Amino acid sequence: MTNPWRERRDFPAGPTEANPSREEQIDVLVALAAAHHPRRILDAGCGPGHVAERLLAACPDATLVGFDLGPEMVEAAQARLGGRARIVRASFEEDWRDIVGRGPFDLVVCVQALHHVDDDCKRRNYARFFHVLVPGGLYLQSDPIAMGDRRLFPYLKALWDRLRAASGFPPLPPAYAPEDAAREFESRGDHLASLDDQIRWLRDGFDPVDCFWRHGNRAIFGGVR
Repeated sequence: MTNPWRERRDFPAGPTEANPSREEQIDVLVALAAAHHPRRILDAGCGPGHVAERLLAACPDATLVGFDLGPEMVEAAQARLGGRARIVRASFEEDWRDIVGRGPFDLVVCVQALHHVDDDCKRRNYARFFHVLVPGGLYLQSDPIAMGDRRLFPYLKALWDRLRAASGFPPLPPAYAPEDAAREFESRGDHLASLDDQIRWLRDGFDPVDCFWRHGNRAIFGGVR
């Protein structure tokens, strides 16, 4: 199934109605990255380069390599970043290390990208991220997550509506349910996994692993090689 976000040149840099916390997510991720003082960064699923641009500004001594599946995204990232980064076309479904290189990297980030692939592909990529990092290297992922137990959904919806209001968007419909959220992602061919599952999969290699930030169905999590 075609995912429209993969072909967009005008991928939004700030809050949207679907993701009103986007700006905060990027702020948190960049702060975590800068605290690690990376010299070599891999941006996996880099999109049009918004996050890469912020990372390079926060880590001025770092070099960055990014990859994305969409040729429009690669072209946009190259235009935005100029000679400050190397951007190539590659897919999570293939062993992108044959195209990108095997590093080693001090930091790998994957922002709003890995939810496009199924769970088996997520797990294969966690292993690849692990192997291209130096010992002590950091992996950070920012993504939508499956909502989990529906009994908690009213509370998560209340938080999400509060954030939507703060960003100038209307609240979700009163009858909005976990199934509605799932259908929105499934209609685009996305595959959400729970935070618990992804933390568990990362622990197959990374140690320690933790969630650094969460708001509703968005989270930033990762681990250290």
